[in-house]
Amino acid sequence: MRLAIGRSQSDLIMSWPDADSAGYILEFSNSLPSSNWSPETTTPVVTGGQKTVSAPIAGAARFYRLNSP
Repeated sequence: MRLAIGRSQSDLIMSWPDADSAGYILEFSNSLPSSNWSPETTTPVVTGGQKTVSAPIAGAARFYRLNSP
């Protein structure tokens, strides 16, 4: 599953296809490499066949991935 990441003003916009995405979880980590990933708590919005999550850009680094447990 491909995760697309872009920027809009002061937000990071992450999106992925809604089709066949059941079971995938958007996760983040504050460092790489990492064995400690946490689920993103923002609920995705589905528009035009894409799930989208918006997160404010803060000063610290944050890394994202889609994970299928």
